[in-house]
Amino acid sequence: MGPFLIGFFMLVTIVGICLILYFTAYNRLSVIKIKMDNSNNIIADNLAKKQEIMEKLYEKIKSVVTSKDYLKEFNNLKNKNLNNYELDKELNEYLQIMINIKEDNKKLNTKAFNKSITEIKQIDQIIRANKVFFNKNNNDLFKQMKGYTKIVAKIAKISVKNSYEIKEPIDNSL
Repeated sequence: MGPFLIGFFMLVTIVGICLILYFTAYNRLSVIKIKMDNSNNIIADNLAKKQEIMEKLYEKIKSVVTSKDYLKEFNNLKNKNLNNYELDKELNEYLQIMINIKEDNKKLNTKAFNKSITEIKQIDQIIRANKVFFNKNNNDLFKQMKGYTKIVAKIAKISVKNSYEIKEPIDNSL
């Protein structure tokens, strides 16, 4: 065997090892990214459901409380291009206002209104669970990005995202 052939085999071996390392790291990162994307999609779907229920509550509030529209900016929420983080924060702020209005106005303390609030609470539990899952996987992704895996992540355009804020439910009495 000539030196050229030995050099060629060494090169093929090195390239093979590099490819194995690349695809191993890529697969680990991809699995985590898929989990994060799935939980983010579940959060987005549930935020849309929550917003839909809150729109119905808003209509009920508008029909009862005619003196002042405390939630007039709530109507503009659909026109804004908000990501999940921003939409979640906005919806929680408006929900707190809706709950405060309900507590101040006896006409809104109906079975239907309370049932809608309960539905929102259930949706919030799903959102919260998926935020925890997303954040856990985001932390795992951060931990994986060391050494050559960081290079693989840059090539594959996989990056660590902002973690969700996880707060206690708005009103535990509901």
